[in-house]
Amino acid sequence: MERTKEEKDVTCEPTPEMAPSQERVGDEADGVQRDMKAAGDDHPAPEEKACVVVDPITLTKIQHQVEFYLSTSNLRRDQFLQKELQKGNGFVPISVLLKCNKLKALTTNPQAIVQAMKASNQLKLNENQDSIARTEPLPELDDSKTRMVIVGGLGRTAPSREELEHAMAPFGTITYSGFMHHRVKGERKFGGSAFIEYETKEMAIKAVENKTELKVCDRLVRVVTKEEYDAYSFLSKKRVDSGCAPVPTSYLIVENFPAGKTFREVRKLLSSCWSGNEKPFMSTTKDANENENGLSVVYLSFGALENAENVCKSLNEMKFDEGSTTVSARLMSQTEVDTIAALSTRPQNSQQILQITNLPVGTTRMQVINHLGDVWTTSTSKKWFDFHPGSTRGEFHIHGAEMSNAIVLHFEKSPLVLEGQTAVIKIISHEELMAQGVVFTKGLIVKFTDLINDLSRDELKDAINTALEAESAVAFVELNPEEAFVRFYEASSAEKLISKLAGKFELKDSIMKMEVLNGEEETAYWIKVQQIRRDRHGPNQKRKSFGGGKPNYRNTRRRQN
Repeated sequence: MERTKEEKDVTCEPTPEMAPSQERVGDEADGVQRDMKAAGDDHPAPEEKACVVVDPITLTKIQHQVEFYLSTSNLRRDQFLQKELQKGNGFVPISVLLKCNKLKALTTNPQAIVQAMKASNQLKLNENQDSIARTEPLPELDDSKTRMVIVGGLGRTAPSREELEHAMAPFGTITYSGFMHHRVKGERKFGGSAFIEYETKEMAIKAVENKTELKVCDRLVRVVTKEEYDAYSFLSKKRVDSGCAPVPTSYLIVENFPAGKTFREVRKLLSSCWSGNEKPFMSTTKDANENENGLSVVYLSFGALENAENVCKSLNEMKFDEGSTTVSARLMSQTEVDTIAALSTRPQNSQQILQITNLPVGTTRMQVINHLGDVWTTSTSKKWFDFHPGSTRGEFHIHGAEMSNAIVLHFEKSPLVLEGQTAVIKIISHEELMAQGVVFTKGLIVKFTDLINDLSRDELKDAINTALEAESAVAFVELNPEEAFVRFYEASSAEKLISKLAGKFELKDSIMKMEVLNGEEETAYWIKVQQIRRDRHGPNQKRKSFGGGKPNYRNTRRRQN
Protein backbone atom coordinates (compact mmCIF):
# COMPACT_ATOMS: atom_id res chain seq x y z
CA MET A 1 0.00 0.00 0.00
CA GLU A 2 1.51 3.32 -0.99
CA ARG A 3 2.36 5.54 1.93
CA THR A 4 1.01 9.04 2.29
CA LYS A 5 3.27 12.05 2.29
CA GLU A 6 2.85 12.31 6.05
CA GLU A 7 3.91 8.69 6.58
CA LYS A 8 7.09 9.25 4.57
CA ASP A 9 8.37 11.66 7.21
CA VAL A 10 8.89 8.98 9.81
CA THR A 11 11.70 6.93 11.27
CA CYS A 12 11.76 3.23 10.36
CA GLU A 13 14.49 1.92 12.63
CA PRO A 14 13.67 -1.18 14.78
CA THR A 15 13.02 -0.62 18.46
CA PRO A 16 15.40 -2.16 21.03
CA GLU A 17 12.96 -4.91 21.99
CA MET A 18 12.85 -6.40 18.47
CA ALA A 19 14.44 -9.79 18.15
CA PRO A 20 17.80 -9.69 16.37
CA SER A 21 16.54 -12.17 13.79
CA GLN A 22 13.81 -9.87 12.65
CA GLU A 23 15.34 -8.44 9.51
CA ARG A 24 14.71 -4.96 8.21
CA VAL A 25 12.25 -5.45 5.40
CA GLY A 26 10.28 -3.35 2.96
CA ASP A 27 11.03 0.36 2.82
CA GLU A 28 14.33 1.92 3.80
CA ALA A 29 14.61 4.18 6.84
CA ASP A 30 12.69 7.40 6.44
CA GLY A 31 12.21 10.57 8.49
CA VAL A 32 15.37 12.48 9.31
CA GLN A 33 17.42 9.63 7.87
CA ARG A 34 15.52 9.53 4.60
CA ASP A 35 15.43 13.31 4.35
CA MET A 36 19.22 13.30 4.65
CA LYS A 37 19.75 10.52 2.13
CA ALA A 38 21.53 12.74 -0.35
CA ALA A 39 23.01 15.22 2.10
CA GLY A 40 26.40 13.54 2.55
CA ASP A 41 28.72 14.37 5.44
CA ASP A 42 29.39 18.01 4.58
CA HIS A 43 26.98 20.58 5.92
CA PRO A 44 26.48 23.75 3.89
CA ALA A 45 27.24 27.00 5.63
CA PRO A 46 24.20 28.68 7.17
CA GLU A 47 22.60 31.54 5.34
CA GLU A 48 23.57 35.07 6.25
CA LYS A 49 21.83 36.28 9.34
CA ALA A 50 19.09 38.68 8.50
CA CYS A 51 16.05 40.06 10.20
CA VAL A 52 13.13 37.76 9.59
CA VAL A 53 9.53 38.24 10.66
CA VAL A 54 7.64 35.09 11.55
CA ASP A 55 4.20 34.98 13.14
CA PRO A 56 4.06 33.61 16.72
CA ILE A 57 1.98 30.56 15.80
CA THR A 58 4.52 29.41 13.21
CA LEU A 59 7.38 30.05 15.64
CA THR A 60 5.69 27.81 18.20
CA LYS A 61 5.23 25.07 15.58
CA ILE A 62 8.91 25.33 14.63
CA GLN A 63 9.91 25.13 18.28
CA HIS A 64 7.80 22.02 18.89
CA GLN A 65 9.04 20.32 15.71
CA VAL A 66 12.73 20.80 16.54
CA GLU A 67 12.09 19.80 20.17
CA PHE A 68 10.53 16.60 18.87
CA TYR A 69 13.51 15.80 16.63
CA LEU A 70 15.85 16.05 19.62
CA SER A 71 13.47 14.55 22.18
CA THR A 72 14.42 11.45 24.15
CA SER A 73 11.64 9.40 22.54
CA ASN A 74 12.74 10.22 19.00
CA LEU A 75 16.51 10.14 19.50
CA ARG A 76 16.41 6.60 20.84
CA ARG A 77 15.02 5.54 17.47
CA ASP A 78 16.83 7.92 15.11
CA GLN A 79 20.30 6.56 14.42
CA PHE A 80 21.11 9.31 11.92
CA LEU A 81 20.55 12.15 14.38
CA GLN A 82 22.55 10.29 17.02
CA LYS A 83 25.52 10.20 14.65
CA GLU A 84 25.10 13.88 13.81
CA LEU A 85 25.12 14.79 17.51
CA GLN A 86 28.25 12.71 18.04
CA LYS A 87 30.01 14.47 15.17
CA GLY A 88 28.98 17.87 16.50
CA ASN A 89 29.89 17.14 20.13
CA GLY A 90 26.24 17.26 21.14
CA PHE A 91 25.15 19.86 18.56
CA VAL A 92 23.37 19.31 15.25
CA PRO A 93 23.67 21.99 12.52
CA ILE A 94 20.52 23.92 11.69
CA SER A 95 21.35 23.28 8.02
CA VAL A 96 20.90 19.54 8.68
CA LEU A 97 17.52 19.99 10.35
CA LEU A 98 16.33 22.23 7.52
CA LYS A 99 16.53 19.28 5.16
CA CYS A 100 13.78 17.49 7.12
CA ASN A 101 10.42 17.62 5.37
CA LYS A 102 8.27 18.57 8.36
CA LEU A 103 10.51 21.45 9.39
CA LYS A 104 11.12 22.55 5.80
CA ALA A 105 7.35 22.86 5.36
CA LEU A 106 7.32 25.42 8.19
CA THR A 107 10.39 27.44 7.20
CA THR A 108 13.52 27.43 5.07
CA ASN A 109 15.16 30.32 6.92
CA PRO A 110 17.73 29.45 9.63
CA GLN A 111 16.98 32.70 11.49
CA ALA A 112 13.36 31.63 11.99
CA ILE A 113 14.66 28.55 13.81
CA VAL A 114 17.05 30.70 15.87
CA GLN A 115 14.11 32.87 16.94
CA ALA A 116 12.00 29.83 17.81
CA MET A 117 14.77 28.26 19.93
CA LYS A 118 14.95 31.32 22.19
CA ALA A 119 11.60 30.27 23.68
CA SER A 120 12.68 26.64 24.30
CA ASN A 121 13.82 25.40 27.71
CA GLN A 122 14.73 21.99 26.23
CA LEU A 123 17.19 23.12 23.57
CA LYS A 124 20.04 25.63 23.26
CA LEU A 125 22.03 27.34 20.50
CA ASN A 126 25.81 27.45 20.13
CA GLU A 127 27.74 30.74 20.11
CA ASN A 128 27.50 31.07 16.32
CA GLN A 129 23.78 30.34 16.50
CA ASP A 130 24.05 27.83 13.66
CA SER A 131 23.70 24.60 15.67
CA ILE A 132 21.31 23.24 18.30
CA ALA A 133 21.81 20.90 21.28
CA ARG A 134 19.74 19.44 24.11
CA THR A 135 20.00 21.24 27.43
CA GLU A 136 20.06 17.84 29.16
CA PRO A 137 21.98 14.76 27.93
CA LEU A 138 20.11 11.71 26.65
CA PRO A 139 19.29 9.53 29.69
CA GLU A 140 21.35 6.34 29.89
CA LEU A 141 18.37 4.31 31.16
CA ASP A 142 15.68 3.61 28.59
CA ASP A 143 12.41 3.29 30.50
CA SER A 144 10.20 3.81 27.44
CA LYS A 145 8.81 0.29 27.68
CA THR A 146 7.26 1.06 31.08
CA ARG A 147 5.57 4.15 29.62
CA MET A 148 4.09 2.43 26.57
CA VAL A 149 0.66 0.93 25.96
CA ILE A 150 -0.69 -1.18 23.12
CA VAL A 151 -4.04 -0.18 21.63
CA GLY A 152 -5.77 -3.12 19.91
CA GLY A 153 -8.99 -3.44 17.94
CA LEU A 154 -8.32 -0.71 15.37
CA GLY A 155 -9.59 -2.86 12.51
CA ARG A 156 -8.14 -3.74 9.13
CA THR A 157 -7.38 -0.14 8.15
CA ALA A 158 -5.24 2.03 10.43
CA PRO A 159 -6.72 5.33 11.58
CA SER A 160 -4.72 8.51 11.15
CA ARG A 161 -2.14 9.41 13.76
CA GLU A 162 -4.23 12.43 14.77
CA GLU A 163 -7.32 10.25 15.32
CA LEU A 164 -5.35 7.77 17.42
CA GLU A 165 -3.69 10.40 19.58
CA HIS A 166 -6.91 12.38 20.02
CA ALA A 167 -8.52 9.31 21.60
CA MET A 168 -5.53 8.54 23.84
CA ALA A 169 -4.59 12.11 24.83
CA PRO A 170 -7.01 12.39 27.80
CA PHE A 171 -4.78 10.05 29.82
CA GLY A 172 -1.61 12.13 29.53
CA THR A 173 1.03 13.72 27.32
CA ILE A 174 1.96 11.55 24.33
CA THR A 175 5.63 11.62 23.35
CA TYR A 176 5.59 9.04 20.54
CA SER A 177 3.09 6.89 18.63
CA GLY A 178 3.15 4.33 15.87
CA PHE A 179 1.29 1.51 14.13
CA MET A 180 2.19 -2.17 14.28
CA HIS A 181 2.42 -4.37 11.20
CA HIS A 182 2.78 -8.06 10.34
CA ARG A 183 4.50 -9.80 7.46
CA VAL A 184 1.98 -12.19 5.90
CA LYS A 185 3.40 -14.27 3.04
CA GLY A 186 5.90 -11.53 2.31
CA GLU A 187 3.33 -8.73 2.33
CA ARG A 188 3.35 -6.01 4.99
CA LYS A 189 -0.10 -5.58 6.55
CA PHE A 190 -1.52 -3.49 9.37
CA GLY A 191 -2.03 -5.78 12.36
CA GLY A 192 -4.94 -3.94 14.00
CA SER A 193 -2.96 -2.36 16.85
CA ALA A 194 -0.81 0.64 17.65
CA PHE A 195 1.51 1.75 20.42
CA ILE A 196 1.46 4.94 22.45
CA GLU A 197 4.39 6.19 24.53
CA TYR A 198 3.40 8.52 27.36
CA GLU A 199 5.53 10.99 29.26
CA THR A 200 5.24 9.03 32.54
CA LYS A 201 4.49 5.48 33.66
CA GLU A 202 1.49 6.75 35.65
CA MET A 203 -0.13 8.06 32.47
CA ALA A 204 0.23 4.66 30.80
CA ILE A 205 -1.33 2.91 33.81
CA LYS A 206 -4.18 5.41 33.78
CA ALA A 207 -4.93 4.52 30.14
CA VAL A 208 -4.95 0.80 30.92
CA GLU A 209 -7.11 1.12 34.05
CA ASN A 210 -9.69 3.32 32.30
CA LYS A 211 -13.13 1.82 33.06
CA THR A 212 -15.15 3.71 30.47
CA GLU A 213 -15.61 2.56 26.89
CA LEU A 214 -12.69 3.78 24.80
CA LYS A 215 -13.19 4.22 21.07
CA VAL A 216 -10.96 5.21 18.16
CA CYS A 217 -12.93 6.17 15.05
CA ASP A 218 -16.05 4.61 16.59
CA ARG A 219 -14.27 1.29 17.16
CA LEU A 220 -14.14 -0.10 20.69
CA VAL A 221 -10.48 -0.73 21.54
CA ARG A 222 -8.55 -2.65 24.20
CA VAL A 223 -5.51 -1.18 25.96
CA VAL A 224 -2.74 -3.15 27.68
CA THR A 225 0.75 -2.19 28.83
CA LYS A 226 3.67 -2.93 26.53
CA GLU A 227 5.23 -5.12 29.24
CA GLU A 228 2.05 -7.22 29.46
CA TYR A 229 1.81 -7.47 25.68
CA ASP A 230 5.40 -8.73 25.34
CA ALA A 231 4.72 -11.45 27.92
CA TYR A 232 1.70 -12.80 26.02
CA SER A 233 1.88 -15.76 23.65
CA PHE A 234 1.53 -15.09 19.94
CA LEU A 235 -2.17 -16.05 20.00
CA SER A 236 -2.86 -13.79 22.98
CA LYS A 237 -1.19 -10.92 21.12
CA LYS A 238 -3.42 -11.67 18.16
CA ARG A 239 -6.45 -11.42 20.45
CA VAL A 240 -5.31 -8.01 21.73
CA ASP A 241 -4.69 -6.84 18.15
CA SER A 242 -8.34 -7.73 17.48
CA GLY A 243 -9.49 -5.81 20.55
CA CYS A 244 -10.39 -8.96 22.50
CA ALA A 245 -9.45 -10.38 25.91
CA PRO A 246 -5.88 -11.78 25.73
CA VAL A 247 -6.66 -14.73 28.00
CA PRO A 248 -10.14 -16.23 27.42
CA THR A 249 -12.07 -18.00 30.18
CA SER A 250 -15.33 -18.92 28.40
CA TYR A 251 -16.23 -20.20 24.96
CA LEU A 252 -19.35 -20.46 22.81
CA ILE A 253 -19.86 -22.79 19.87
CA VAL A 254 -22.16 -21.22 17.25
CA GLU A 255 -23.86 -23.21 14.48
CA ASN A 256 -26.91 -23.24 12.21
CA PHE A 257 -26.42 -19.90 10.47
CA PRO A 258 -27.32 -19.44 6.77
CA ALA A 259 -25.33 -21.65 4.39
CA GLY A 260 -22.80 -20.28 1.94
CA LYS A 261 -21.44 -17.58 4.23
CA THR A 262 -17.75 -16.68 4.51
CA PHE A 263 -15.98 -16.13 7.82
CA ARG A 264 -16.20 -12.35 7.49
CA GLU A 265 -19.88 -12.47 6.51
CA VAL A 266 -20.75 -14.62 9.52
CA ARG A 267 -18.89 -12.27 11.86
CA LYS A 268 -20.81 -9.31 10.45
CA LEU A 269 -24.12 -11.16 10.91
CA LEU A 270 -23.40 -12.09 14.52
CA SER A 271 -21.72 -8.85 15.65
CA SER A 272 -24.98 -7.16 16.65
CA CYS A 273 -25.39 -9.74 19.45
CA TRP A 274 -22.36 -8.51 21.40
CA SER A 275 -23.12 -4.83 21.10
CA GLY A 276 -22.82 -3.46 24.63
CA ASN A 277 -20.96 -6.58 25.79
CA GLU A 278 -17.35 -7.68 25.59
CA LYS A 279 -16.17 -8.18 22.00
CA PRO A 280 -15.37 -11.91 21.57
CA PHE A 281 -12.55 -13.38 19.52
CA MET A 282 -14.03 -15.45 16.70
CA SER A 283 -12.25 -18.46 15.22
CA THR A 284 -13.04 -21.62 13.29
CA THR A 285 -11.44 -24.84 12.12
CA LYS A 286 -9.98 -25.59 8.73
CA ASP A 287 -12.57 -28.32 8.10
CA ALA A 288 -15.47 -26.02 8.98
CA ASN A 289 -14.11 -23.28 6.74
CA GLU A 290 -13.67 -25.59 3.75
CA ASN A 291 -17.21 -27.00 3.87
CA GLU A 292 -18.76 -26.98 0.39
CA ASN A 293 -21.83 -25.24 1.81
CA GLY A 294 -19.75 -22.46 3.34
CA LEU A 295 -18.76 -21.94 6.95
CA SER A 296 -20.51 -24.42 9.27
CA VAL A 297 -19.33 -23.53 12.78
CA VAL A 298 -17.50 -20.75 14.64
CA TYR A 299 -16.17 -20.37 18.18
CA LEU A 300 -16.42 -17.23 20.29
CA SER A 301 -14.09 -16.76 23.26
CA PHE A 302 -14.60 -14.28 26.11
CA GLY A 303 -12.63 -12.96 29.03
CA ALA A 304 -15.67 -13.11 31.34
CA LEU A 305 -18.33 -15.82 31.74
CA GLU A 306 -21.10 -13.27 32.26
CA ASN A 307 -20.44 -11.73 28.85
CA ALA A 308 -20.42 -15.17 27.20
CA GLU A 309 -23.80 -15.98 28.76
CA ASN A 310 -25.33 -12.68 27.62
CA VAL A 311 -24.14 -13.13 24.04
CA CYS A 312 -25.26 -16.78 24.04
CA LYS A 313 -28.78 -15.72 24.98
CA SER A 314 -28.87 -13.06 22.25
CA LEU A 315 -27.62 -15.49 19.61
CA ASN A 316 -30.25 -18.11 20.44
CA GLU A 317 -32.97 -15.49 19.98
CA MET A 318 -31.53 -14.30 16.67
CA LYS A 319 -33.27 -14.96 13.34
CA PHE A 320 -32.18 -14.02 9.84
CA ASP A 321 -34.28 -12.22 7.23
CA GLU A 322 -33.24 -14.85 4.69
CA GLY A 323 -35.62 -17.38 6.27
CA SER A 324 -36.64 -18.91 9.53
CA THR A 325 -33.08 -19.98 10.33
CA THR A 326 -32.30 -19.64 14.01
CA VAL A 327 -28.73 -19.60 15.25
CA SER A 328 -27.73 -22.31 17.71
CA ALA A 329 -25.25 -21.26 20.40
CA ARG A 330 -24.13 -22.87 23.66
CA LEU A 331 -21.37 -22.69 26.23
CA MET A 332 -18.53 -25.18 25.75
CA SER A 333 -16.97 -27.34 28.45
CA GLN A 334 -13.23 -27.20 29.02
CA THR A 335 -12.94 -30.75 27.68
CA GLU A 336 -14.50 -29.64 24.39
CA VAL A 337 -12.22 -26.61 24.26
CA ASP A 338 -9.13 -28.78 24.69
CA THR A 339 -10.04 -30.86 21.65
CA ILE A 340 -10.51 -27.93 19.24
CA ALA A 341 -7.33 -26.91 17.42
CA ALA A 342 -8.65 -23.41 16.70
CA LEU A 343 -8.80 -22.50 20.41
CA SER A 344 -5.71 -21.19 22.14
CA THR A 345 -6.02 -23.24 25.33
CA ARG A 346 -5.47 -26.51 23.48
CA PRO A 347 -1.91 -27.85 23.94
CA GLN A 348 -0.29 -28.20 20.55
CA ASN A 349 0.43 -31.91 20.95
CA SER A 350 -0.21 -32.40 17.23
CA GLN A 351 3.09 -30.71 16.47
CA GLN A 352 5.98 -33.13 16.14
CA ILE A 353 9.67 -32.39 15.84
CA LEU A 354 11.82 -34.60 13.62
CA GLN A 355 15.51 -33.99 14.06
CA ILE A 356 17.97 -34.88 11.29
CA THR A 357 21.62 -35.24 12.32
CA ASN A 358 25.00 -36.38 10.96
CA LEU A 359 24.91 -33.91 8.09
CA PRO A 360 28.30 -32.85 6.71
CA VAL A 361 29.38 -29.22 7.04
CA GLY A 362 28.32 -27.37 3.93
CA THR A 363 24.95 -29.09 3.58
CA THR A 364 22.26 -26.74 2.30
CA ARG A 365 18.61 -26.63 3.28
CA MET A 366 17.47 -27.44 -0.24
CA GLN A 367 19.58 -30.60 -0.40
CA VAL A 368 17.48 -32.04 2.41
CA ILE A 369 14.16 -30.71 1.08
CA ASN A 370 14.88 -31.96 -2.46
CA HIS A 371 15.66 -35.41 -1.08
CA LEU A 372 12.08 -35.61 0.24
CA GLY A 373 10.64 -34.71 -3.17
CA ASP A 374 6.86 -35.09 -3.40
CA VAL A 375 6.60 -36.12 0.25
CA TRP A 376 7.34 -32.49 1.09
CA THR A 377 6.00 -30.53 -1.86
CA THR A 378 2.58 -32.20 -2.18
CA SER A 379 1.72 -32.24 1.52
CA THR A 380 -0.87 -29.75 2.77
CA SER A 381 0.21 -30.12 6.40
CA LYS A 382 1.70 -27.12 8.15
CA LYS A 383 5.42 -27.70 8.19
CA TRP A 384 8.76 -25.98 8.55
CA PHE A 385 12.35 -27.18 8.19
CA ASP A 386 14.55 -25.23 10.57
CA PHE A 387 18.14 -25.41 9.33
CA HIS A 388 21.03 -22.95 9.38
CA PRO A 389 23.89 -23.07 6.85
CA GLY A 390 27.02 -24.47 8.46
CA SER A 391 25.06 -26.60 10.92
CA THR A 392 25.25 -30.39 11.05
CA ARG A 393 21.64 -30.87 12.13
CA GLY A 394 18.16 -29.48 11.53
CA GLU A 395 14.57 -29.91 12.71
CA PHE A 396 11.34 -30.57 10.83
CA HIS A 397 8.42 -28.98 12.69
CA ILE A 398 5.30 -30.80 11.51
CA HIS A 399 1.62 -30.37 12.43
CA GLY A 400 0.13 -33.82 11.97
CA ALA A 401 1.34 -37.36 12.63
CA GLU A 402 0.62 -38.50 9.07
CA MET A 403 3.21 -36.14 7.57
CA SER A 404 5.77 -36.99 10.28
CA ASN A 405 5.37 -40.73 9.59
CA ALA A 406 5.72 -40.13 5.84
CA ILE A 407 9.05 -38.32 6.34
CA VAL A 408 10.46 -41.01 8.63
CA LEU A 409 9.36 -43.76 6.23
CA HIS A 410 10.94 -41.95 3.27
CA PHE A 411 14.33 -41.69 5.02
CA GLU A 412 14.15 -45.37 5.93
CA LYS A 413 13.46 -46.43 2.33
CA SER A 414 15.76 -43.86 0.72
CA PRO A 415 18.59 -42.78 3.09
CA LEU A 416 20.18 -39.38 2.53
CA VAL A 417 23.91 -39.87 1.97
CA LEU A 418 26.10 -36.77 1.59
CA GLU A 419 29.90 -36.93 1.34
CA GLY A 420 29.83 -40.49 2.60
CA GLN A 421 27.75 -39.63 5.69
CA THR A 422 24.27 -41.10 6.15
CA ALA A 423 21.80 -38.72 7.76
CA VAL A 424 19.96 -39.93 10.85
CA ILE A 425 16.37 -38.85 11.59
CA LYS A 426 14.37 -39.31 14.78
CA ILE A 427 11.39 -37.85 16.62
CA ILE A 428 12.28 -35.67 19.64
CA SER A 429 10.22 -33.65 22.11
CA HIS A 430 10.33 -29.90 22.52
CA GLU A 431 11.95 -30.43 25.93
CA GLU A 432 14.71 -32.52 24.36
CA LEU A 433 15.35 -29.81 21.79
CA MET A 434 15.52 -27.20 24.53
CA ALA A 435 18.04 -29.31 26.47
CA GLN A 436 20.45 -29.66 23.55
CA GLY A 437 23.46 -27.43 23.46
CA VAL A 438 24.25 -25.15 20.56
CA VAL A 439 26.08 -26.80 17.66
CA PHE A 440 27.76 -24.63 15.02
CA THR A 441 30.65 -24.44 12.58
CA LYS A 442 33.30 -21.97 13.67
CA GLY A 443 34.35 -19.03 11.54
CA LEU A 444 31.13 -18.47 9.59
CA ILE A 445 30.12 -15.09 11.06
CA VAL A 446 31.66 -11.73 10.12
CA LYS A 447 30.70 -8.69 12.17
CA PHE A 448 30.48 -5.28 10.44
CA THR A 449 30.64 -1.99 12.37
CA ASP A 450 30.71 1.72 11.44
CA LEU A 451 27.79 1.07 9.11
CA ILE A 452 27.00 3.56 6.36
CA ASN A 453 23.65 5.36 6.25
CA ASP A 454 20.71 3.73 4.44
CA LEU A 455 22.47 0.38 4.10
CA SER A 456 20.20 -2.47 3.02
CA ARG A 457 20.69 -6.22 3.50
CA ASP A 458 20.62 -6.98 -0.23
CA GLU A 459 23.05 -4.16 -0.96
CA LEU A 460 25.59 -5.49 1.54
CA LYS A 461 25.09 -9.08 0.42
CA ASP A 462 25.64 -8.22 -3.26
CA ALA A 463 28.71 -6.13 -2.48
CA ILE A 464 30.31 -8.99 -0.52
CA ASN A 465 29.61 -11.54 -3.25
CA THR A 466 31.13 -9.14 -5.79
CA ALA A 467 34.22 -8.63 -3.64
CA LEU A 468 34.69 -12.39 -3.38
CA GLU A 469 33.89 -12.90 -7.07
CA ALA A 470 31.34 -15.47 -5.97
CA GLU A 471 27.76 -15.96 -7.06
CA SER A 472 26.47 -16.85 -3.60
CA ALA A 473 28.95 -16.90 -0.73
CA VAL A 474 26.62 -15.19 1.77
CA ALA A 475 23.94 -17.26 3.48
CA PHE A 476 22.27 -14.59 5.61
CA VAL A 477 22.61 -10.94 6.65
CA GLU A 478 21.35 -9.68 10.01
CA LEU A 479 21.24 -5.88 9.85
CA ASN A 480 20.92 -3.92 13.09
CA PRO A 481 21.11 -0.14 13.65
CA GLU A 482 24.78 -0.08 14.67
CA GLU A 483 26.19 -3.40 13.46
CA ALA A 484 25.59 -6.19 10.98
CA PHE A 485 26.32 -9.91 11.12
CA VAL A 486 27.00 -11.72 7.86
CA ARG A 487 26.74 -15.51 7.88
CA PHE A 488 28.69 -17.36 5.17
CA TYR A 489 28.12 -20.83 3.80
CA GLU A 490 31.78 -21.67 4.34
CA ALA A 491 34.35 -20.42 6.84
CA SER A 492 36.91 -20.10 4.05
CA SER A 493 34.77 -17.36 2.43
CA ALA A 494 34.74 -15.31 5.65
CA GLU A 495 38.49 -15.74 6.06
CA LYS A 496 39.11 -14.81 2.42
CA LEU A 497 37.06 -11.59 2.74
CA ILE A 498 38.95 -10.42 5.83
CA SER A 499 42.30 -11.31 4.34
CA LYS A 500 41.63 -9.76 0.94
CA LEU A 501 40.36 -6.44 2.28
CA ALA A 502 42.46 -6.23 5.46
CA GLY A 503 39.38 -5.99 7.67
CA LYS A 504 38.02 -2.87 5.96
CA PHE A 505 35.07 -2.94 3.57
CA GLU A 506 34.56 0.10 1.32
CA LEU A 507 31.08 0.87 0.06
CA LYS A 508 29.57 4.18 -1.12
CA ASP A 509 32.83 6.02 -0.43
CA SER A 510 32.65 4.93 3.23
CA ILE A 511 34.65 2.31 5.09
CA MET A 512 33.11 -0.24 7.43
CA LYS A 513 35.18 -2.33 9.82
CA MET A 514 34.78 -6.10 9.84
CA GLU A 515 36.04 -9.05 11.85
CA VAL A 516 35.34 -12.77 12.12
CA LEU A 517 33.52 -13.66 15.35
CA ASN A 518 35.35 -16.09 17.59
CA GLY A 519 35.47 -17.29 21.18
CA GLU A 520 32.69 -16.29 23.58
CA GLU A 521 31.25 -13.69 21.20
CA GLU A 522 30.79 -16.33 18.47
CA THR A 523 29.21 -18.81 20.89
CA ALA A 524 26.86 -16.10 22.23
CA TYR A 525 25.74 -15.29 18.68
CA TRP A 526 24.80 -18.90 17.91
CA ILE A 527 23.06 -19.29 21.27
CA LYS A 528 20.97 -16.25 20.34
CA VAL A 529 20.10 -17.79 16.95
CA GLN A 530 19.15 -21.06 18.59
CA GLN A 531 16.96 -19.31 21.18
CA ILE A 532 15.10 -17.43 18.47
CA ARG A 533 14.52 -20.71 16.67
CA ARG A 534 13.19 -22.35 19.84
CA ASP A 535 10.94 -19.42 20.67
CA ARG A 536 9.53 -19.58 17.15
CA HIS A 537 8.71 -23.27 17.30
CA GLY A 538 7.94 -23.77 20.98
CA PRO A 539 4.71 -25.54 21.94
CA ASN A 540 3.01 -22.24 22.80
CA GLN A 541 3.95 -20.48 19.59
CA LYS A 542 2.42 -20.60 16.15
CA ARG A 543 3.86 -19.38 12.87
CA LYS A 544 1.40 -17.32 10.89
CA SER A 545 0.88 -19.13 7.59
CA PHE A 546 4.53 -20.16 7.84
CA GLY A 547 5.47 -17.01 6.00
CA GLY A 548 4.17 -14.41 8.37
CA GLY A 549 5.67 -12.83 11.41
CA LYS A 550 5.09 -11.31 14.80
CA PRO A 551 4.13 -7.70 15.36
CA ASN A 552 6.95 -5.23 15.08
CA TYR A 553 7.67 -1.54 15.13
CA ARG A 554 9.16 -1.10 11.68
CA ASN A 555 7.94 1.78 9.59
CA THR A 556 6.12 3.32 12.54
CA ARG A 557 4.88 6.87 12.61
CA ARG A 558 6.42 9.49 14.79
CA ARG A 559 4.47 11.96 16.86
CA GLN A 560 4.50 15.46 15.37
CA ASN A 561 3.33 18.58 17.13
